[in-house]
Amino acid sequence: MKMIRFINIWFATIALLFSVSVYADVIFSKSAPLYVNLFYQKSSLTLTTSFNDDDRFMDAGQDAEIVAQVSNIGGGKAYDVTGYIDGEIPTNLVIQRKACIGHIVPGETKLISFKLTATKELSDDTIPLQLVMREKYGRFPTITNIDLSCRSENSTQSPEPTSIKTSRRCFSLENNKSPKGVTNPYAVAVLIGNRDYDPSTYGTCEYAINDIKAVKEYLIQPFGYNPDNIFAYRNARYEIFREMFGDDKKPGELLNIVKPDTSDIFIYYSGYGVHAVESNSLYIIPVDCGYGAENIAAKGYSVDLMLNRLAELSARSVTVVFDSSFKSAADSLKTVTKLTDIINIPDKSAIFFASSYNETANRFHETMHGLFTYVFLESINALIEQGKSSISAGLLFSQLIDVETGVPFYSRRIFNGEQQFPQFKSSSDFLLFEDKQ
Repeated sequence: MKMIRFINIWFATIALLFSVSVYADVIFSKSAPLYVNLFYQKSSLTLTTSFNDDDRFMDAGQDAEIVAQVSNIGGGKAYDVTGYIDGEIPTNLVIQRKACIGHIVPGETKLISFKLTATKELSDDTIPLQLVMREKYGRFPTITNIDLSCRSENSTQSPEPTSIKTSRRCFSLENNKSPKGVTNPYAVAVLIGNRDYDPSTYGTCEYAINDIKAVKEYLIQPFGYNPDNIFAYRNARYEIFREMFGDDKKPGELLNIVKPDTSDIFIYYSGYGVHAVESNSLYIIPVDCGYGAENIAAKGYSVDLMLNRLAELSARSVTVVFDSSFKSAADSLKTVTKLTDIINIPDKSAIFFASSYNETANRFHETMHGLFTYVFLESINALIEQGKSSISAGLLFSQLIDVETGVPFYSRRIFNGEQQFPQFKSSSDFLLFEDKQ
C-alpha cells in the first residue's frame, strides 16, 4: 500500500514538473507572442418607448409622460444607465431632460419616465425629440426618434398623432464595399496589439487585439497587402520591438524585408503609451514593461527610435498609427500642447495619434474596438463608398477629425462630453490607397 502511494506521488510530481516547464517555455519565449483569450460577458439592452396619452397628442395645459422600458437580455451587467431627451424644445413646453435608471442585471427590466407639461399658449406644431440612452461602457444599441404632436386650445388643424420610432444603431467594420484586385505586393506591415498588461501596473487595454485583427483585414483588402508581409503580434514584449525595429546598436528584421524605394511600410499599435517628462520623449509600453521612469527607460520602446530606424529603410512611404494614450505621470512640462511637437518625422512619412496630449484614447465598448480604430476603418469605408479611387493620408485625417462623423463627435456623444481629438503629422501627403483599375 505504501509503495502504491509512493508511485502515485512520484508520477504526480513528474507531471507537475513537466507542466511547469512547458508553461515557462511559452511564457518567456523571446520571439513567439503569447496568445491569451478572454471571454467578455456583454450586456444587451432593448428599449420600448410609449407616450401615455390616449389620443397621442400633447394638448395645451396638459401633463403627460414619455415612458421607456429598458430590458437587459444579455449575459453581462449594464452599468449606470441613464436616459436623456434631446431636441429644440419651445419655451411653452416643459420637459424633464434626464432620468437615471442605474445598474441593470441580466434578465432585469426597469421603467423610467420623462414628465411633460404644456402651457395654455401651446401652438400647433410637431416637435422632433430624441430619446438617447447611455450606459457607462457605451453598450446601448438603440436610438429613439419621437415626433411629438402638439395642439393649441383653439386648434382647427388635424395633425398626425405623436409617432415614436426606435431603430437599432449599427456598428460594423465589414469592408464589403472595398474594391477587389488592388495589389501592393511589396508593402510591409507590423501590427501590435498589447492588451494583457500586469494588473498591478497598467491593467488591461481592452480590445487592442481586436483592433489589429480588423486592421489586418483592411490591409489585405482594400489596401492589397500580401498576408505574408503582415506581421501581427499579440501582447508584444520588449524583445519583439527590438527584433523588428532595432535598437541603439543595430537595425531590426525589417531591414531584411523592406525593398528600398518600393515598399510601403504600415505600422499600427494599439496599447498603452507614455510621455517621459524628463526627456520629453514618447514611449510605447511593451507588456513586460513595469511602471515608473526607471522601468520605462529600460523596457519602454522609444517612438523616436522607431521613426529613426524606419527612416533608415528608405521605403517608398511610412505610415505609423497609434491608438494609444500618451500621458505623463507628472504635469511639469507646461509647454507641450501637441504630441506632434515632440517627435521629428522623417521624409515620406505620416503619423497618426488617436488623441491629443494627455487625452484618453477611449475604448468603444459597443463595437469592442478602440474608438480611434473604429473611426479610422469606418472612414476608409466611407471614402470608398463615395467613389474615391485614392485615399491620401491628409484626406483620411480630415475624416477622423470631422465634427459630425469623426472621433471628436463619437467621444462627446458616448463619453458625456469628453474630448478626444486625433493628431496628425506628415512630411508629404502621399497616397495610402489607390485603385488603378
